[in-house]
Amino acid sequence: MNFPRPKTKPIKDIEFEPTREGFRNALSRRESSSNLKLSHDHKINLAAQIDINFIGFVGYFQFGENALIDCGYYNPRIKNSDKSSKNNWIGTWTGKDGITSLEKFKNSPRVQIKAFEIWVDILCNRMRNKNINEFYGKTIDNVEITESGCIAAAHLKGTQAVLDYLTSNGTINGKDALGTGVAEYIALLAYYDLETCCKRKIYISVEKDGKPVPNIDVGIETVYLSGNHYSKVGTTQNTYTTNKESKILVIVRHPDAVIKITVNGKSQTIVQKADQRQSYTIDITGSIKTTGVLNKPDTPKPRPVPDKSPQDVRNEQSSKPQAPPPSSSTELKEVTFNITIVEGDTKKPITNLRYYLIYKSKPKEHRTDNQGVESNITAEVGQDIEVCVAGNGKLQAVAHFKVDSSHQGKTIRALLPVQAFNIEIKDHNKAPVKNTKFIIFYRGQEIVKQTNSQGLIGVKMLVGFVYKFGLMGSKPLATLRCIKGAQTQTININEAAKNKAQGVSRPPTTTTKNPTPPPKLENNPPPINPIATKPKPKPGTEESHTESNGRPVTSVITDKAASDTTRYHIYHNGKIKRQNADATGYAEFIYYDENGGKHNLGKSKYKTGQRWQSKGKPDGNNRVYLIDIRYFLNYKKGQVHYKIEKNSEKNVRYFLTGLALAAYLGTLCKLSYDDISFNGFSTANGDPGESSSHINGAVGDMRYLRKDFKASAVTVFDKVYSHERSLKLVGTLYNFGFGRTRDMYTERYSKPELNLKNYTLPHCEHFKTAKVRHHHHLHIQGFKPNLEDI
Repeated sequence: MNFPRPKTKPIKDIEFEPTREGFRNALSRRESSSNLKLSHDHKINLAAQIDINFIGFVGYFQFGENALIDCGYYNPRIKNSDKSSKNNWIGTWTGKDGITSLEKFKNSPRVQIKAFEIWVDILCNRMRNKNINEFYGKTIDNVEITESGCIAAAHLKGTQAVLDYLTSNGTINGKDALGTGVAEYIALLAYYDLETCCKRKIYISVEKDGKPVPNIDVGIETVYLSGNHYSKVGTTQNTYTTNKESKILVIVRHPDAVIKITVNGKSQTIVQKADQRQSYTIDITGSIKTTGVLNKPDTPKPRPVPDKSPQDVRNEQSSKPQAPPPSSSTELKEVTFNITIVEGDTKKPITNLRYYLIYKSKPKEHRTDNQGVESNITAEVGQDIEVCVAGNGKLQAVAHFKVDSSHQGKTIRALLPVQAFNIEIKDHNKAPVKNTKFIIFYRGQEIVKQTNSQGLIGVKMLVGFVYKFGLMGSKPLATLRCIKGAQTQTININEAAKNKAQGVSRPPTTTTKNPTPPPKLENNPPPINPIATKPKPKPGTEESHTESNGRPVTSVITDKAASDTTRYHIYHNGKIKRQNADATGYAEFIYYDENGGKHNLGKSKYKTGQRWQSKGKPDGNNRVYLIDIRYFLNYKKGQVHYKIEKNSEKNVRYFLTGLALAAYLGTLCKLSYDDISFNGFSTANGDPGESSSHINGAVGDMRYLRKDFKASAVTVFDKVYSHERSLKLVGTLYNFGFGRTRDMYTERYSKPELNLKNYTLPHCEHFKTAKVRHHHHLHIQGFKPNLEDI
């Protein structure tokens, strides 16, 4: 759809602003021919406010008895002598706002308006309960479904009638007693910003070189895969044009809906948040950049006070004289501000930091940008906000402040404290490991530290940051977190680790290679459980700990896997931990689901093949180690299962690298689909066979998924093709590392019933040829997993 301006339709020759007040006035105009731009005493409005139609609907908004019962003005049937819902108004009133009779209601225009405001919020809540907001952005009969249009239609005929219209794609168009259908109200009252109906609103503007850009198209593509009505909504695509202030009309979608904004062929993806107003300025000066509209940084007023909780401050203030409370007529205001997290010692902003805000007793994850700032945070004046970072099992509060009106447009600075503490190293007999060198991996650096005569290493770190501990010349053994106030962190190592450490710490007799640098550490990953100290396990096992939600946590490898075996630990969130990476004998695959379950998928022998630069061009004498997927064609344990149908008999491309197979099996376990159709990766020698690109076991093909759950041939053009399941397949492959360095290949297709036109699956591109080529299979490439060697 293409909408030239964010402009509402005139109602009986009068245009209204696209605001909540404008919506109220427009709907009243449609219902009773009022003109609320004029005074209530104007003859037009005097007639409208007392109007009762032939079936008893009354006033500016033509309220019925049931609506005023819900708004609290007319007594419920159980308490009322009026047991009928025929709008005869013969019953009793509650007395709310002084309304004790129909005549008083008719002659109280301000109460009618107040009742309408209550009514809008009631209808908004009912919309959410029926998940009608999943349809916002969908187009039916060339009309975009909007929040305000659906609220208006629900006022006309009820929320169930609106849902029936939407789920039937416009076939069921319920009408009132006067013959007006919900479709008319959906179209007529579209594009109003209902503001506080719910706080879930997105405002988008466009600028270039710091100046607004009017009359430019902005594409909005939305998908909410988890929706109850996804099969009927699919992916919505709309195009709007900015107005003279460079803004498009308000966007409202279901929480967690993924929204792709496209301007001048460049795209940026955002996510609809629940109960939060989001404002974005799309900067098209260079590559597209989405930013908050607030200036940054600035001097905060007041500054957060570290080391005191909001309750501490309230206790201190309880003995002080308090300012008089605001009058009941004063509405609670909101302000929008930025937050920057800075290092407690250097005061430098910390970039790309995951942190948490506790607001109204609910924690929510946030992240600073590449300048160390998060913009466009909205909160109510007077509310306490606690700034936290991750800890061991619970959040660590590092600062707090009370929201004040002076924060509007400001940048609040929170100091992340530095914690000094000791790392205590003990051996298997609980004795201190003295005068021995170890490595601390912290913020991308490898720091050599030596224990003292008590087995202690003194360190200073930022609270909440993750660090790793390891032996000289080896990879990290343990992952830990800096805890505020903790004076000592104890690490137990086994006898083999102690002997190796003390051997390395003596004067070396030969030159050793520099240790392999660890993966780049994330500043502040999600909270993890405390490190567990256990007795030395039996040989061939590892001491590894995961949370019930499957996130990576502290792990201590106390013994290696078999020396000829690489063990792949595959986590449901896409993380892969590879143990004993240099082994070339066998590969073993273990999957960890989101409930903490462990699934041993099997073990198979590596096949040694030639590494290729391209088809027919060997990469010298370099080798590649491959695994035959035919040893892993099915699995089932509890809720985790998959089944592979192989379609590679002709070209015998059954072979993947151990890492690619780990990611592929992780995808299948995460999806738990039993109709996977495998078309092949590489041959046993690592070459592509009939293909030109399937080299080295990291590039392959598979069929799309079908609605009937059969592992049979299908094209993206077929009716039996499942857009929803194929979309989830592509998204999960991407999560496990495919499509990262280059897009996968698919075919463009259109599905009018899903509002799709020339659609390309995410993380994919149409192969640059006029020939239809990838309509019957997905080409998987661009592999770069989230890997940690342990």
